[in-house]
Amino acid sequence: MARVAIVPTGEMEHRGLPAALSSLFPGHDFITVPASPCSSFTSDSRGTTSLPHRLLPKPSVAERLVQQAAFACARSRRDGAADFAIIIDDLEVPNLGQPCVVVEHMRQAARHHVDRIREKCHISAEETAEVLKERVSFHLASPMIEAWLLADPGGPKRAGAHSLLLPTRLAEQSDPEFLRVVDACFLHDEGGYLPENARPVWRKSPAVRPHHPKAYLAWLSLEPADRKGTRYREAENGAAALGELNWSAVFPDATPRMPFLSALINDLTAALHEQPVGLPPTLTGAQLTCISERRPDHVLRNL
Repeated sequence: MARVAIVPTGEMEHRGLPAALSSLFPGHDFITVPASPCSSFTSDSRGTTSLPHRLLPKPSVAERLVQQAAFACARSRRDGAADFAIIIDDLEVPNLGQPCVVVEHMRQAARHHVDRIREKCHISAEETAEVLKERVSFHLASPMIEAWLLADPGGPKRAGAHSLLLPTRLAEQSDPEFLRVVDACFLHDEGGYLPENARPVWRKSPAVRPHHPKAYLAWLSLEPADRKGTRYREAENGAAALGELNWSAVFPDATPRMPFLSALINDLTAALHEQPVGLPPTLTGAQLTCISERRPDHVLRNL
């Protein structure tokens, strides 16, 4: 049995991913570290384009994610060390057109982490670099983890969506990772019927709203009495729905879809040396994060 540490940046992933991945790879131990979710480095697209090449006095947000993953693998097994660690962050809608920038940001963060250790001890730096290259991966939920729930026809209902607002209405042949909602009621609802002080979470700009899985799930779970206009809570019913994800509905056949999620599953398949339960034998992963496409100068398992 292998132990896999997940380093997530959201409460939903922190609570729901261990159960979701355990159902794919039963017999292995999936844990989340640290005790509460880390900060995301993709929430602001500007932050993913401005990482300096020089070492800053304090670790960046992305470096701290690498640090957590390396620490999870570096402890002794008796102290709960992981055999592998997976950092997972949302790509976010503003970054849909620049996933390569996000990936390069993480590669640079891994190099910075090793350089920071090298300033104190060369041997420790080389050991850490080896741990990162062989046991730590970085993966993206595109554009955010709620897309996984929309990929499962039963996911929105389990997350609190009203039956009257289902089924979901997505563009024909739309991949949930590159979402395009065509539900006219959702796209034009400004929440005028809500209390004056309400701030409906689905009220995004017209350019963002059709591509925002969390906003759509929130609208499908309308609750006029709630200040946010929804009963959807990612840390509660979102996490529960993620833990109960129907993987065979997400990947009903070998047709390529959900490439970033496919890359994550392929990585786990290679690490654990076994096929995921109930899924096609091969999935087509995103080239940027797929373990089979890693660069000769990789700094993490898949980057």
